[in-house]
Amino acid sequence: LDTPGAIVVRRVAIDADWTVLESDIRRRLSYRRGSRVKMGEEDVRVQKRALLDHLERRGYHDSEVEIEFDVEGHEATVNVRLDIGHFYLIRNIDTEGNDNLSDFWFYVDFFQPRQFGLSGLYLPEVVKAARRELLDRYHDAGFFEAKLEIEPRIDEANRSVDLRVIVQEGKRTLLFFEGNDVIADHELEAMTPFSEARSVDVVELDRTVALIRAAYQERGYHHATVRPHIVPTPDRGVRHLVFEIHEGPVARVERIRFLGNKAFTDDELSDIVGTQTFNSLLGRPGFALDAQLDADTQSLVSHYHEHGF
Repeated sequence: LDTPGAIVVRRVAIDADWTVLESDIRRRLSYRRGSRVKMGEEDVRVQKRALLDHLERRGYHDSEVEIEFDVEGHEATVNVRLDIGHFYLIRNIDTEGNDNLSDFWFYVDFFQPRQFGLSGLYLPEVVKAARRELLDRYHDAGFFEAKLEIEPRIDEANRSVDLRVIVQEGKRTLLFFEGNDVIADHELEAMTPFSEARSVDVVELDRTVALIRAAYQERGYHHATVRPHIVPTPDRGVRHLVFEIHEGPVARVERIRFLGNKAFTDDELSDIVGTQTFNSLLGRPGFALDAQLDADTQSLVSHYHEHGF
């Protein structure tokens, strides 16, 4: 509750042109009807900064914000005036370290039409999207550890920005799969987490092995094994990552037996577990999956607990 004698907000008046939504401005202000008015210099500065940051994210640079208070007794009208700035355009892009990706793609990604269908606008979302697309291009080419640093050089007089993009490509990792007949190379490659993790290390290798084994189990190859190893090449900037796969035979569940169950019949327990026997007529593949077997075990234990065991 406000202390006696505190000045509270009667209303908030916003003066801005049609290019910004009044509701967007109100959401970024802490002034609310009936709340205590904070008129200190630092409080006002924080409010102005929040609005200027919002406008810059929308692409409006050189904006100005004024906040004034009309106090009558214990109430105040907060007057917020916004002088909307201007769009800045990307004028030039200087690249450094992009030995394996043409400058052409940097211009393509930064100058794609985005907000308002316009191209070349200097906006945080444009820079973020272009950075993501460029990294995707590197990842697609096997540069999973590529990094980009973008430095803007703002020319306020000409309302333009020159961008300097510094690239650290890292090593190129080419993926190869051997021994896989059931699952195609492109399907296996799509399972690898290297692009998302931006790394090729022991953790990601273990994740990849687990994902590939799980994919084989879903197809009934319960005994499939996966062994990754790196093969050096004459080019020190390139390495081959080979996954040796031994698929093994298809393992189908022909029969499910329950041992030690006296309180419940096999049929009752069969209804609880998700693992099913193979039946081509009913379209049941009858595969034994590690995750499903773990879930079945928990389901059986819970069933016994619910009945007092």
